[in-house]
Amino acid sequence: MNRPSAAAIAFVGASCTFNNIKACYWSVSSSAQHIILTNEGSSDVTISQVLVAGAWFNSTASNGLTLSPGQITTLTSTFAPSASGAATGKVTVSSNASNSPASISLSGTGVAAGVHSVALSWTGAVTGVTGYNDYASTVPGGPFVKMTSTPLTSPSYTDNSVQSNRTYYYVVTALNSSDQESAYSSEVTAIVPSEKGLIILARRAGRFSGRRIL
Repeated sequence: MNRPSAAAIAFVGASCTFNNIKACYWSVSSSAQHIILTNEGSSDVTISQVLVAGAWFNSTASNGLTLSPGQITTLTSTFAPSASGAATGKVTVSSNASNSPASISLSGTGVAAGVHSVALSWTGAVTGVTGYNDYASTVPGGPFVKMTSTPLTSPSYTDNSVQSNRTYYYVVTALNSSDQESAYSSEVTAIVPSEKGLIILARRAGRFSGRRIL
């Protein structure tokens, strides 16, 4: 390959690091960073290939792109871990530049995604009640979505579908033997943290109190 001595390509920065990216085994989350590539020479540089090495790393390609002297282009590198732990990789760019191939190292750390649940309990002291329905919303005051496919027979419910860093609002209704449903109870709020834990919310004397067990 003809490589003009006056052409040189370089990455801006020595490395690219992804810190503490959540690793979710069911729905993989990812993080992206921009890598800047510049033509530091006095002649045009044509990129022929962009290769990515390392598990869980990827990058956009600029194959066939020609950079004039001083011109820059941006590659988007992503890190999508499927397990916790450290990982390393590399992006290598081949071109007709005198210093081809040029490369930049990648590193990332995957951390396990938190698994959460919200446990609700309430005082079922009203006579004539045969069951309960639990409702949830991500908006205060609703609209609420019924979480129970069949009425609960005991005054408690655990929601295992909650996600990290979100807030949920819950209400409960009571049913009688004729399947007549009461109005919503007072609303209770559950703030789901980023770390693994169980949110316990208990309704006492018409009010809810709550605490978190990590």
